[in-house]
Amino acid sequence: RRWRLYLPMAVAAGVLLLARFEVLGSVAHPYGPLGADLLDHVPRIWTLAEVWSHYVRLLVFPADLSADYSPNVIPIALGWRAENVVGVILTLGILGGALASWRRSDMAPGTSSARAVAFGVVWFMITISPVANVVFLSGVLLAERNLYFPSVGFMAAFGWLIVRLARERRRLAVAWVAATLLLMGWKTWTRNATWQNNDTVFGQMIEDYPYSGRSQWLLGDLFFQQGRSRQGLVAYGAAINMVGPHYQLLVEISEKLMDAKYYGAAEHLLEFAWRDHPEIPIAPTLLAVVYSRDSKPEETELWARRTIALDPSNGVAYNLLAGALSEQERWPEAARARLGAIRHGEAHAWQQWFSLAYLRLQARDSAGASQAIDSAMARPTTATARAQLDSLRIQIRSP
Repeated sequence: RRWRLYLPMAVAAGVLLLARFEVLGSVAHPYGPLGADLLDHVPRIWTLAEVWSHYVRLLVFPADLSADYSPNVIPIALGWRAENVVGVILTLGILGGALASWRRSDMAPGTSSARAVAFGVVWFMITISPVANVVFLSGVLLAERNLYFPSVGFMAAFGWLIVRLARERRRLAVAWVAATLLLMGWKTWTRNATWQNNDTVFGQMIEDYPYSGRSQWLLGDLFFQQGRSRQGLVAYGAAINMVGPHYQLLVEISEKLMDAKYYGAAEHLLEFAWRDHPEIPIAPTLLAVVYSRDSKPEETELWARRTIALDPSNGVAYNLLAGALSEQERWPEAARARLGAIRHGEAHAWQQWFSLAYLRLQARDSAGASQAIDSAMARPTTATARAQLDSLRIQIRSP
């Protein structure tokens, strides 16, 4: 009877999933949660059961909050212990209560059916499922922001409970609601200051959980910004030990090491990341950058070509490949690589056309070099740039 409603919803969901697949290459996130790749190899129930107890805690009494719940905030469990057993007991109890409430009278306007509790539980289960890491790893182990939509279900169940209590103990119900609003409002007011900017968020995270993997990662960034490279390397090492060789972690640390000219360390981490996820083009792109900065054209060429094989539209890789081939004086190949950079995002830059003209001139393609100069002249240039282009044009016309 409701197909006219369900059909457009199904079509909209299909379009969204298709768009997600086009962006990520899969419906799920390409990475597992930070520090939780081990969940691919051990029973997830051990860790997820503890996460479920945090769901209940954050909805009922969110006194202790954190901007991040990666290890060591929530550890990856390798067996049963008190924390995850409590999570299983809470979950089974809530599901049992939802089933019992569903057997009560139907929901209808003006009534306070106990089915509101079941509705709230089902709502929560459906809306939390994309990030619950049950069906697939979602990219985050636990995040408070992911509870906004699911909390609607919790409020439905809480509303039913308050209405039933008000019928028998009105003063107690009013006091409960007032206390809830007061405490939740106070917590929101005091916590909002944490989210003023990145510095306040990260500072609070380091203060609350200094020995978590992400906090050590942030400390490493801060040490490198201050020029304290030795302390930064120690913090980065601690972060990797805590959360494991997560692709994003290795790539971002490598970028910091490259900026500090620790090319050997960056190379080691990036090669490890590439071996772990050879289908993702970020690590080979950065490896090409490392070898380019370290003046190793053969290695730069190797990794640039590997990047292009994974991502044929990567303009950065074509740029690096053109430079590496130029250093090896392989002019025709360098010109083709430079043209690839132009075709994939660099057509607006006169410098790219200037470089293409130079490479074609070196390859003894005067006609092609002249065409490239004309294309460069058609782009916005300065007086100095036009003088350089005129100088190259003279060289092209010279016998």
